[in-house]
Amino acid sequence: LTSVDDVSVRLDAVLERIDSARSEIALARLQAVSLTSKDPSSIVNPIRLSTRNVFDYAKYRQLDFVIYGILALVVILTSLLLSSLNVVRERTSGAYVRVALSPLGGFSQASGKVLAVLVVLAIQLGIMLSASAFLFGAPLQNVPWLFAFGLLLGFCFASAGLMIGALTRSENSAILA
Repeated sequence: LTSVDDVSVRLDAVLERIDSARSEIALARLQAVSLTSKDPSSIVNPIRLSTRNVFDYAKYRQLDFVIYGILALVVILTSLLLSSLNVVRERTSGAYVRVALSPLGGFSQASGKVLAVLVVLAIQLGIMLSASAFLFGAPLQNVPWLFAFGLLLGFCFASAGLMIGALTRSENSAILA
């Protein structure tokens, strides 16, 4: 400490630190008061979960829900297997060479195969939807939407089946893929 000015500067710095510590202590006290005034369960679990039934489950049976899952699985398996096995069977029987020599392009050939699968799926969906309604008494609200979704699902998996059929060499590997 060489001069009074140095002592004054250091004293001002210490006083500023004391003031900042006092303001932080006051802020901590306010936070403590706000936390102690709350319910402890809201501090431990700040997010409260509540359920609200949007769908009336009481008037439906479990079978009513399972039917649509089975319908989707049948559509997926049928479209996937029909399209992949069709491509593999054409390649192994030699019909693929004749089809490749036709004036149709690759897109036309692939879309024709997918369209054939979709025709089979449309018939299958019609039979399955009517059977689920008449035999099992399943509620069929929005049948056109169910039918359209089934065809869209069939289109996606028939396209994937074409890819699987193009990549596999035998029918057994196409089934397992």
